[in-house]
Amino acid sequence: MIIDFFKMQGQGNDYIYIDQTVDQYPDLNPEKLAITICKRHFSIGADGVVLISKSSQADIKMNMFNADGSKGLACGTAFRCLTNYVHMNTNKTVVTIETEKNIITGYIPSPENPFFTRVNMGKPEFRDNNTYKIEGYSGRLVNIGNMHFVSFVEEFNTDMLNEFGPKISNNKELPEKVNVNFARIISDDQLELWFWDLGSGPTLSCGSGTCAVVFSAIKTMNLSTNVKAIVPGGNLAVEYQKENIFLSGTVELSFSGKIQV
Repeated sequence: MIIDFFKMQGQGNDYIYIDQTVDQYPDLNPEKLAITICKRHFSIGADGVVLISKSSQADIKMNMFNADGSKGLACGTAFRCLTNYVHMNTNKTVVTIETEKNIITGYIPSPENPFFTRVNMGKPEFRDNNTYKIEGYSGRLVNIGNMHFVSFVEEFNTDMLNEFGPKISNNKELPEKVNVNFARIISDDQLELWFWDLGSGPTLSCGSGTCAVVFSAIKTMNLSTNVKAIVPGGNLAVEYQKENIFLSGTVELSFSGKIQV
């Protein structure tokens, strides 16, 4: 089977997109496909695969699969990329995206710069009132459509991601498997972040993780409600307004093509 695809990224967080509103590919096995084509050096390479389909409630519907084939629940980067994709095909500057849980709204603030996108990520919340100490790192659990362990540190080291990321993510002391985010406060309106994503491992950026960290910092450390987030792959802007959190930044079309699977 030959599949048409395009690849987009935001701050290095890259996904392979397959538009099933054009070609449905009825025999597609998305879990197996993600494992196969997300392998870096051996195939296209990506943090995951996003399937685009028709929606009766929104402009499009998305289903996401991580690089290991597991189901993804929320992705700020993919929301922003899809906002650009729909805009480029319809000229809409307000785009709605159906997920398994809710409807996400994305915006093109300036049509003259369609690759700068903004999405309303919804209302984040702490899963509970607990502070967990796992593998020596203290953190809170934040739910923003998917679950994130947020830990604030004084400095970063490579062991955080390579060793402790997966250990924390799968730790039995936590109520469920989680994404892991380490953050360093630079000032009251600026922070730096590192990510270990469930199903993908270390990533250069994570939109939902960035929002989870900013929410936690606002609620527990009096961070500004307008924040510059420095991630390994670039910069993002986060705003917290009336309990909703908005994520903004540039996205980029990397390339498109066909692959035989």
